[in-house]
Amino acid sequence: MSVTYVDLSEDLKREARALEFLDASERSRAQRNRSQETRRQFILCRAALRNKLSELVGCGNSNLHFTSVRNEKPIALVDGTAIGIEFSVSHTVGHGLLAFAKQGRLGVDIEHRHVRHDVDGEIRKVFSNREQQALKAVEGVERVELFLRLWTIKEALIKATGEGFRADTAAFSVPDEYIHGAKCSRFHYDEPSVEWRLMSLDTDHFVAALAHETH
Repeated sequence: MSVTYVDLSEDLKREARALEFLDASERSRAQRNRSQETRRQFILCRAALRNKLSELVGCGNSNLHFTSVRNEKPIALVDGTAIGIEFSVSHTVGHGLLAFAKQGRLGVDIEHRHVRHDVDGEIRKVFSNREQQALKAVEGVERVELFLRLWTIKEALIKATGEGFRADTAAFSVPDEYIHGAKCSRFHYDEPSVEWRLMSLDTDHFVAALAHETH
């Protein structure tokens, strides 16, 4: 399993080069996006994803294509055959993460520390009672940090399974040690026999998390 960081700061020349690396459908998708920031995030992350997968598989970029299965979860194909590498992509203002694994479902999520969130509103919708109590016990910056920590790990999990926000994220709680700051934790989520490894990938600039199915 590996994680790759993608610099998403504004650079028009780099974005133009990355756009050329995409196929026709991806370029069309990028141009339909009216938000310059979101368009940049997609172009640079998709180009980086293509570059890394081509390197891992040993194929040419033009042979690589993407489709969706398992509740719209994307997979990569080479000449029509699935490559057998799990991957996940997440981006926020200025920063992107790509995660890869040869075995086990995988999800990654990243959030900029300084992008505003409706903390109170989201707490009621996506967090369990136990998580809500932990959030109520702290205030100010500490509360926002815990909110982002819980938000990113939950989103990483539901991206890994392909459920997305069709999942009832308030129906489960992440492990107490993760809530209280552990960098890594083990977790049983969708199936009792399946173990997930939860990892914090935080830096000074962003909060991020990874969920990887290990058994």
